[in-house]
Amino acid sequence: MRELVGKIARNRGLLEEVYLTEHVRCVQCQKTAPMGIEVVTTKKEGTSKKILKRAFYCRVHGGEYQSKAQGDG
Repeated sequence: MRELVGKIARNRGLLEEVYLTEHVRCVQCQKTAPMGIEVVTTKKEGTSKKILKRAFYCRVHGGEYQSKAQGDG
């Protein structure tokens, strides 16, 4: 399961898409979690998108991304 939580606009052409994802290994604490946050950084090039970075976080470390994507912060 992968569910889009929201999108965060960064610099010109950069976009972070935040997803709620199953079975992740957090890049900060290195623990495996049954539910977590996936952050995909993309760059728009004309009509296509290029994936620059993909990172997975547990709910604790990915909470900031989730709140920003939902518009709470």
